[in-house]
Amino acid sequence: MTEILTESIKLAFETFKQLATLNAGSIVLIGTFLQGIFPSQNGALYVGLGIKLLIAASFLSFGVSLALSAYTMYLYTRILENYLKASNELDRTTNIRLGAQRLPLALFWYGIASFGVAVLLNLFR
Repeated sequence: MTEILTESIKLAFETFKQLATLNAGSIVLIGTFLQGIFPSQNGALYVGLGIKLLIAASFLSFGVSLALSAYTMYLYTRILENYLKASNELDRTTNIRLGAQRLPLALFWYGIASFGVAVLLNLFR
């Protein structure tokens, strides 16, 4: 039982490590190619307020998801350390923290969706 739980925690940690990598890569790539995707004038984006808000929502979602992914990796590390040190069962507070793992993934998908909608709106204007 201990090996199964240990491997489960390691797998969850690796999942959030990959999500953090995807978030960081998304921020860098979108930031790099933003002016190439959207029209710009004198170095500033030349798009409507709705598209600017979607781009901002995208960056915000990626940033918060990146931070929460890093924090979740920290939590999984602490959970594994505590589990291996002390007990053969997880306590109630650990289970509650494990339930919070969905938020970084949801924010990542929201960031992708926001940027995708902004690109589509820009194409059809």
